[in-house]
Amino acid sequence: MLTTAVGTNIVISWNAASDGGSAFLKYLIYIQNSDGVTYSQDLTNCNGASAVIIAATECSIPKTTLNAFPFELAWGVSVYARVVAVNIVGDSPTSTVENGAYILTYPASPINFANDPKVTTAS
Repeated sequence: MLTTAVGTNIVISWNAASDGGSAFLKYLIYIQNSDGVTYSQDLTNCNGASAVIIAATECSIPKTTLNAFPFELAWGVSVYARVVAVNIVGDSPTSTVENGAYILTYPASPINFANDPKVTTAS
């Protein structure tokens, strides 16, 4: 499994293991929260029950989602994830925890302080 930064998103990708003769029904994708202990899912952007995600074996999550609750990952931290494959028989063992991407973003544009009374201009 691999996490990579792509623009404003983090992409989590993995290699499908053998399905044991029964097609995968879904993947459970877990992302480590800022406490370093608990993991949560993002079912909006990374719902492993989606046929597209099952086929692609990857999902993309906006960095802003990872900055928010429940993940609360700060700028500069590594993103750790793990995946479970599910077929009709049940859940696979959990993958090893992997990382590779960091929450890094470009800074926001400077504000226009031409009308700010605290800023004076030289004449």
